[in-house]
Amino acid sequence: EEDTSVVEEMILRGKIADPTLVKYKVAFLGFFRQAILQNPLDAEAHINYAACVQWLFEQYEEATAHYLQALALAPQRKGTIELFQNMLDHKRRIERAMLTPRSRKALTKMEDAGEEEQFDAFAQFRRWQAKQAEEEDRARRMILEAEQDFAIRQTAARKIQARYRRRNAMRKVTRLRLEYKLAAVRAEEAQQQALYDRITVAFEDILSSSTKKKKQGDPGPVFSLPVAQLDAIFISLKMEFTEAQLNAVSAKFRKDHPKVKHVNVMDICRFIQAQPLLQERLPTIFPSAVSDSS
Repeated sequence: EEDTSVVEEMILRGKIADPTLVKYKVAFLGFFRQAILQNPLDAEAHINYAACVQWLFEQYEEATAHYLQALALAPQRKGTIELFQNMLDHKRRIERAMLTPRSRKALTKMEDAGEEEQFDAFAQFRRWQAKQAEEEDRARRMILEAEQDFAIRQTAARKIQARYRRRNAMRKVTRLRLEYKLAAVRAEEAQQQALYDRITVAFEDILSSSTKKKKQGDPGPVFSLPVAQLDAIFISLKMEFTEAQLNAVSAKFRKDHPKVKHVNVMDICRFIQAQPLLQERLPTIFPSAVSDSS
């Protein structure tokens, strides 16, 4: 109906016939509400729903929301803005009737001056569009900020992971290096101890073969011998020298230690450790020296 007065008369007669609005509620919930749920982008569905809410239940705020939706979906449709304005005019008449004469006069002055636009359909639609644009812009900014924040977090997480992996790898490398160093130190200590024990046994063998020591019967270990027994020490070590080699080794020791009159175990240890050729003669103690020479 183009004339809203005809609609008002129809609604009035319907309310008189069915004061509880049972049939209206059935039609409202079963058809008009279902229509906007199934077709949320259909302007006609929003207009029909707004008309039901306006005329039957006088819920003007909800009707306003659906009229605005209909205008946004189909701004070129004829009659929508007129229906919306008609509802606002009806709402204004109701609210003005409830005002005091002084308040009604003040409201009229504000409307005449263009300061009060709550009952102007086009002004409401313009404000609604501006608000929707602001909300859409805010939503886009929030999405953009969320994406940027996610990218920053991802970059930070990658940096933390890379730093953790690098430090973890450095710890592993440091631990392996330390283990290698400790293993080398232990091997060197074991090698030195084996050499020391071997030389000590050689000293004891020389001492036990001495007639003087046998007569004395001294059970204590002897860690030094006269330098004159230097050849006997190298022979006791069973290094398999020829006579010329033995003389050369003894001469080398006397040259390195010209003032020594007595030779102790540590002197022989240091001398052998400084001579790779002598280490080759002790393969059970210096296996690496033998492999290097081969």
